[in-house]
Amino acid sequence: MVVVYNDDGDEFALKQFIDDEEDGGEDGDESDCGNDGTLDLGAMREISILRVLRCGNGHPNIVPMVDVKPIECGEEENVGAGLEGVLGMGMPVYHRGTLSSATDNAAIRSKADKVRIAHGLLSGVAYLHRNGIIHRDIKGDNIMLSEDFSVVLIDFSLAKLVNAAMFEGSSEPQNRFGDISGATHTVSQGTPTYRAPEVIRQEPYGLTSDCWSVGVVLLELLTGHTLKVEKDGQALRLIEEVKTKLPDQPFANLVRGLLEVDPLKRLGARAALNSNVFNKFGLTVSANTDKIIDLGTAFDENFDPDEDNGGNAALRDVSNGKGGNSGGRRGKARVDSVTDRRQKHLEKICNELNCSHPLTRHAALTYATLWATELDDTIFDVDAGTQTLLDCAVLAVKMFETELPNLEDLEERESGPFKDWVLEEYKDTETSLWMMMDYCLLPRKVGAWAQ
Repeated sequence: MVVVYNDDGDEFALKQFIDDEEDGGEDGDESDCGNDGTLDLGAMREISILRVLRCGNGHPNIVPMVDVKPIECGEEENVGAGLEGVLGMGMPVYHRGTLSSATDNAAIRSKADKVRIAHGLLSGVAYLHRNGIIHRDIKGDNIMLSEDFSVVLIDFSLAKLVNAAMFEGSSEPQNRFGDISGATHTVSQGTPTYRAPEVIRQEPYGLTSDCWSVGVVLLELLTGHTLKVEKDGQALRLIEEVKTKLPDQPFANLVRGLLEVDPLKRLGARAALNSNVFNKFGLTVSANTDKIIDLGTAFDENFDPDEDNGGNAALRDVSNGKGGNSGGRRGKARVDSVTDRRQKHLEKICNELNCSHPLTRHAALTYATLWATELDDTIFDVDAGTQTLLDCAVLAVKMFETELPNLEDLEERESGPFKDWVLEEYKDTETSLWMMMDYCLLPRKVGAWAQ
């Protein structure tokens, strides 16, 4: 992270996404993506999520992204993520540093400040969870302090979407897709000391795994020092030991509720905001915390594969029964035919890739529709083995699924849709789609086909 300045002299923190090919996991693990020369998965997810959490979708306790773009690099070997320059993301600078440093340096002394920090952190996490986003790496080092000791949650490189609330405009957290907690079953996510017991046990986990991490952070804040352990087992034993010594007081009881070993009994972030300790200090739940993200406000042009986008024939031809180049029954028949083909092609590919996340198929459709709109409107007129159509599905799988295919093994398949698929061509398509989607790979809206 470096400090940069704009033309007006305003300073910002610049996060640079530089691929590290030595930092990977086992084949099929989320952490392994990007080591084959494709875009870094952490960069794709972090930027995509923060691109949505801006403008009217921002939250005071979540870092705002100021800008994102490739940065020109002088040396070819420093060029990252398949782009012409290292990808950089601009954010505000927080001069008070991290919550971990402030905790160890005894910079937060008053109980009122500690309670306000807890309230702010839970507010930000509750907003993420309200919209189906799990952070997966909450710790003191990923929490910045502003000048007035407000907290700001940063580093969304492990964040992931686990339900589709924001895409439906639903007023209820449980929507027709449900909370697919099992889709976050990966063994390498998070930081030792802050990982929830179910994550350590390599069991499926959901949004409340974040709440355990918040509990550890607040335990450190309450006791006045960070936990000095490096292994999960040591951390769990130490947390249990410290937790049993806590007094019977509102703040301590809040921490206990967040550090409940059973995730079904653990306090959720939104429920935790109703704690007596916050009522005592006059802290209430703001409207920001309960709002559903409006995707339409996040982008200058809201690409929507389910609507007629003002005269674009290519897009009309692949929409859900809307528009078309010819009128009446003939036009509708052609649109229905294209709709059937695209659905069948992508369904076949997604089945081949064992897709389970409810947004994967819709994301693939979004990418393919955009490609047809901008570059090649014949993408749906051929079979499911077409390179670009396969590329769209692979990118969606990479973005949303837990079990990710090894792309080199995928290239070697001798039968099925991928028998002629070329990894090098996929890399070009991936980069092009990343840019065409305005650096946000979340589909803009869940349409009828995703039901």
